[in-house]
Amino acid sequence: MSFEKIAITPKRAIIIAVAIASAVFVLDMSTPLGVAGGVPYVFLVIFGWIFRSKGAFFILAFVGSILTILGYLFSPEGGVPWVVFTNRLYAIIAIWSTALALWGMSRQQLAFCLLPEELSQGQKKTIAKERIIITVLLSIIVVCSAGVLLRVESKAKLDISKSLKTALETSQVSIRSLLANQKKSVELWAENDQVRIAAKELMGQHSKGDLINCNAQKNLRKWLSPVFKIQGFRGFFIIGRDNTNLASYRDSNIGFKNLLTKQPELLDRLWGGEVVITLPQVSDVPLMDTYGELVSGLATMFVAAPIKDDKGRTMAILTLRIDPDESLGSVFERGRFGESGETYAFNKKGVLISESRFTEHLQQIGLLPPGKQHSNLNIEIRNPRADMTLGEPVALPRDKQPLTVMAQSATAGESGMNLDGYRDYRGVPVVGAWVWDDELGFGIATEIDIKEAFSFLRYVRYIVVAFTFIVIGVMLVFVKVSATVRRSVEENRETMSAAIENMPGGFLLVDNKGLIEMFNTKFTSQYSEIDDWIVPGTSLEDLYRIAAERSVYQVEEKEIEQWVSRRIAESKQKDVMFEDCLKDNMWVQVVGKELLDGRRVYIHIDITDLKNAKEEADRANVAKSAFLSSMSHELRTPMNSILGFSQLLDRDQKNPLNTQQKNHISKVLRAGEHLKQLINEVLDLTKIESGGLEMSIESVDLYKVVLEAVEIAKPMAESEKISILSDEPDRPLFIKADRARLRQILMSLLSNAAKYNRPEGQVTLSFEEKEDKIQLVVADTGYGIPKDKIERIFEPFDRLGAETSTIEGTGVGLSITRRLVEFMGGSIDLESEAGIGTKFFIDLLKGEAPAVEDKVLPGQTEDRAVKEKYTLLYIEDNLFNRELLEAILERSSYINLLTAEDAETGIKAAIENKPDLILMDLYLPNMDGFEALEKLKEYQETKKTPVVALSGNAMPLDIKKALDAGFVRYLTKPLNIDELYRVLEETLGDSF
Repeated sequence: MSFEKIAITPKRAIIIAVAIASAVFVLDMSTPLGVAGGVPYVFLVIFGWIFRSKGAFFILAFVGSILTILGYLFSPEGGVPWVVFTNRLYAIIAIWSTALALWGMSRQQLAFCLLPEELSQGQKKTIAKERIIITVLLSIIVVCSAGVLLRVESKAKLDISKSLKTALETSQVSIRSLLANQKKSVELWAENDQVRIAAKELMGQHSKGDLINCNAQKNLRKWLSPVFKIQGFRGFFIIGRDNTNLASYRDSNIGFKNLLTKQPELLDRLWGGEVVITLPQVSDVPLMDTYGELVSGLATMFVAAPIKDDKGRTMAILTLRIDPDESLGSVFERGRFGESGETYAFNKKGVLISESRFTEHLQQIGLLPPGKQHSNLNIEIRNPRADMTLGEPVALPRDKQPLTVMAQSATAGESGMNLDGYRDYRGVPVVGAWVWDDELGFGIATEIDIKEAFSFLRYVRYIVVAFTFIVIGVMLVFVKVSATVRRSVEENRETMSAAIENMPGGFLLVDNKGLIEMFNTKFTSQYSEIDDWIVPGTSLEDLYRIAAERSVYQVEEKEIEQWVSRRIAESKQKDVMFEDCLKDNMWVQVVGKELLDGRRVYIHIDITDLKNAKEEADRANVAKSAFLSSMSHELRTPMNSILGFSQLLDRDQKNPLNTQQKNHISKVLRAGEHLKQLINEVLDLTKIESGGLEMSIESVDLYKVVLEAVEIAKPMAESEKISILSDEPDRPLFIKADRARLRQILMSLLSNAAKYNRPEGQVTLSFEEKEDKIQLVVADTGYGIPKDKIERIFEPFDRLGAETSTIEGTGVGLSITRRLVEFMGGSIDLESEAGIGTKFFIDLLKGEAPAVEDKVLPGQTEDRAVKEKYTLLYIEDNLFNRELLEAILERSSYINLLTAEDAETGIKAAIENKPDLILMDLYLPNMDGFEALEKLKEYQETKKTPVVALSGNAMPLDIKKALDAGFVRYLTKPLNIDELYRVLEETLGDSF
């Protein structure tokens, strides 16, 4: 086919141009506003190449611009206005940029219709084909760019949708959980026998004065005070049958009708036996707000439960006051995202029932009524139809304004999400999600400013459009070069560029003189602060120096030159690998390699996510340790009474138990010790995994520790009819170990050997000296371990199927044992044969015989005189624990026991009585043990008195903190009587 045959006449070109313009406009009108964005009209301009007039590009550009504007004005679907406007603006810029580029090319006679006449027909065809290919490529670029923009916008909306949904669901679940816990608390107190008795006593009083002075009134305030402190309640009421306050934290409330009479339907539900939580309402008395100011008309809410008599009839109502600012506000603060994000709650009337995070700003723009310092119950979620934060005039008064799009939907009982944009109660354009929760009785919404939500999308749009223009420009320039050379150069360049650009990190190539030869865009984006220096010919040394001076690297100004010298030395090694922390806490791993010709390649990999994941794991580990510490404290406190009183009953010589009672109490002790062992093992495992295990390695007489462990293990072994035999070495064997942990290891092995042995079986311990180690062998005659299970023996919580047996255990002991042995520089192994038994081999490093020293115990001086009677002051807020210590020391004629229920009373008693020893719980009301210890050191009478800490927390950091603070000993709950006696002997003297 000849060149003339494929030429297009002007008339035919006009018809084709009109058809293309109509098709693009129809496509534009049929897609959502802001999606097509007018970019397809660039094709109309490119089509100008088929015309023989150079002015065709501008005519088609003008037509494309008009159609772009018409598409913006008449598109049938809505969208975020600024997003749509930005899209169309980019489209018009793209249209006219393309027209100018093509016009410039036509001036140089590069369009195939304007080729010089002296060219051969073959040359014209070749160039024509190249121009067609360029046209197709330009079209593909534009289409791909438009597709990328569509994809990015869709992905951005999806990400925002997920974030909004996550924030909303998190807040809803947290609020539900919080209110459920509060309902459970009031229900438990309403069912408390002492509260019920107090309510009955109050119902029998006949006047306000009688109610105020009644003992029940005082007891209720005393009992409920800890609840306020722990769970954040601000007050309480007991409501009588006539809805009058029988009891309250304030005398002024007693004898008056309760505030809940304003919500009669809730009172009906309460008298009907239901536990309810009220919505926030205006308080009838001034309350303390979160800023510590006493405010009238502050929002308050209550959780209430019926108090029932012995026949299950509701006789009164217990209500606990909740501060919605503190309870709801803290949850919603955590539930928002972004700098401008907000999560809040509202009632059926569209009134805020949680504090707005913009309260101060609301006062400035006049949305909060004069004199109001808090927004909850004072702001209606109405649309002012103008951005009040920018000072835009509002057409309608507040009460005439409609509810916001979100509020209209939510108050109708609907849940939803809006990503197109709407105005919030300040008139600020936002996107948001909302839910109406029938169970809670109010709605929850989470919103974020549109500008912030789509900021990343704007940035990506700019990058995509800029990238498209650059690529188009480069391609149009390349048309000037001959086809063969261009194809060859382009092929090589694209191959190399694709390889470099597709690397997982930044790429940098320097020559053998240390000058930059090549890099990729990933590298420049990683070091954008010095991108003006990232050019071929820049030395690597200068690049490092400029980066340090511009704070890309975290280097002190006075140390820059020294740092650059060290970094260049590191970079010149044949194989390089190191990590850098860049600006904005971005972490990069640098991997370098020297090539055969002396050039060097450096790959810069972004490992920020990996670092953040590690930090997140570390934070999770700390949170886990804190949780276990808290749970340990909560479990050990009741166990203190259980095991303590059980030990007293078991040891009572004045009133001995009968055989059946002895049997029962032994089971209680055994179960309690098992639970205590479980807590200790889990805590030990946590300490080991978190690296928080502390050891005191010293030379220890191995055989002495073995005898101690055997003596402790014998009772349990004898109960199973198991005998324990131990070889005696011919001379003392000293090893490097932590004495307490070594005894723990031996107890774990002896316990397992006894529990998993045959009836009337045997456990033996033997020793063997090696070059620099001593081996201890613990062998049993049990059933052995199958070979396929031996490799699992040291896995935590894996009992190899024994969990279905009646043998008690946690599956943690051997795992801890191996870790402890390894921490002491040793090793542990085993041999086992089914039906024969199991042998454990422990190898520990030899130690030197320690020198004998006379030690003075803490709290005891060398010349302390033996007294006939000692005074012990016990400061403890738990009544049962005080009674337990009184019972323990009842048989001691050497101890005069004084008790105090709080720190203030204890300090006063210590100054007056000058006790020989103070035993103090660390977690006391009003003033904790650490603060109390500091107070005791301030008084001349008590500054030298030894103080022993007592707590349910058993984590190493808690113990270290107490000892560093000045406590001479640290006892953990549950209290072991023998351990208590040892501490008393050490601190008071052997005569005790």
